[in-house]
Amino acid sequence: LWLKNRPLVRWPSPSVLPVPSPLHLPAPQELQMATESEVIGAQDPEVDVFEPEQENDKLIGHEREHKAAEEDEKFEIKWLKYTLIMGIPPALTERQWRVFALLSLAGFFSVYDDVLRAVCIDDIQRSLDISEMDLPFIITIIRIGAIPSFLLTLMADMMGRRPLLLITISMYTLCTALTAVSFDVYWFTISQFFGKLFLMAEFLISNVAIIEEFDTGTRGWAMGALGSIATAGGGFALCLYAGAAGSDYGWRILYVLGVLPLAMLTYLRKGLPETRHFHDRQRGGAELQMLQAEGCERCGLAFSALWIPLKRLFETTPIRTMMFSSLVLMFGISSHAAAFYQFKYLQEERSYSAVDVFLLGVFGGITAITLFALLGAASDKYGRRPFLITAYVVFFTCCIMFFNVVNQVVIPVVWILFAGTGFGLEILNMTIISESFHTESRATAQGVTTVAYVLGTIFGLLIEGLIYSQNQSHSEAITYLAIAGFTCPVIAVFLPETSREHLD
Repeated sequence: LWLKNRPLVRWPSPSVLPVPSPLHLPAPQELQMATESEVIGAQDPEVDVFEPEQENDKLIGHEREHKAAEEDEKFEIKWLKYTLIMGIPPALTERQWRVFALLSLAGFFSVYDDVLRAVCIDDIQRSLDISEMDLPFIITIIRIGAIPSFLLTLMADMMGRRPLLLITISMYTLCTALTAVSFDVYWFTISQFFGKLFLMAEFLISNVAIIEEFDTGTRGWAMGALGSIATAGGGFALCLYAGAAGSDYGWRILYVLGVLPLAMLTYLRKGLPETRHFHDRQRGGAELQMLQAEGCERCGLAFSALWIPLKRLFETTPIRTMMFSSLVLMFGISSHAAAFYQFKYLQEERSYSAVDVFLLGVFGGITAITLFALLGAASDKYGRRPFLITAYVVFFTCCIMFFNVVNQVVIPVVWILFAGTGFGLEILNMTIISESFHTESRATAQGVTTVAYVLGTIFGLLIEGLIYSQNQSHSEAITYLAIAGFTCPVIAVFLPETSREHLD
């Protein structure tokens, strides 16, 4: 800027000019200015004369180098360890801290929306006159909304992570607002269907962005800390539900609060960068043509080329893709009904009040979010696979105990382990899947396995509904499904270990 109106500049020789530090540019007094007549009359061939545009380019280059050096400098935010929910944060670059902060805020409201539907289901049933027999089919339709999110993950491998994150965050926020003003079951179901579509896509692409931005040795901590903050969003929903339970309009107010991500969208546009792995990867001719286009033309080219990352995924890693898809399919079949009916079971079968559910959720949530980051960091050191196998065994054991034990004292402890390992398994599954595939097909792999998982949850709810129609017992139906879930740790034994592997 200082050189903007200066036509000609003479730089000192390299031996005189000080080497700029990452936070230092040459000061004005370190530059020797020359008049035009002096330069024209100079006969010394060693004097270099530059045009203003070239000089400005040189300064811009210096600024970029200094900015890159500043972004690569790692530092700790010491006060974060006192929050407990983030474990012991490692030293990260400014860029990594910025990406983590923005995506964790989006994850907070993603889980908030999911938990809100589960805890408010009785109030929603009563307000919209939904029968008990119709409820599983409505929830199934909503879950189907996650399947089209697969197309958005394909686009993320073509267009980039950043534009898809901005689109999905704004759209699921709009769908949350429409849910709040639902006047019948049809409006509610359609709003939640599309809300689930964009919410799931945002969640998947966020995880891919975190994996691609963080280094080997810190990815487990980042995913664990992200899970802790997202779980805090579920705890926030429970806290608000304690004051709104039983009201015909309470659940609507809680959905209105879910519109808050719109407030951060403006900053996301400025502060969220494209991931370096996606930016630096090699691209084919169709992808280069698409990236050079703009606006609607770019989106159209991206849709027409959606088959490219899908074809590449199944050509390069077919066995690994099928193995992960089988794992999450079985996990969805055997776990989702238990997760969905857990609060309803506590209120109807165990006579828990809304306040009791709130207190249980608070204590359980504090325990879970305190452990997530610590266990994530431990998986960086000891490996993902041992933690994954252990988590599956603990989850299904606690699931069976939660829906069958008689002793009321044991229920809170079992539920804390059941809920904590359940959400931890989702984070662990996504982490291993992202680390097991290359950048050009990473988001696509997340989309394929998500389709398998969602189909599993749909099958699980339908099977649970059929069993319930025969014996009128949710506990018995969920127990049968949980027993089948012990096939998951068997499959996990054959998965690759990825904690110490470089992404590409």
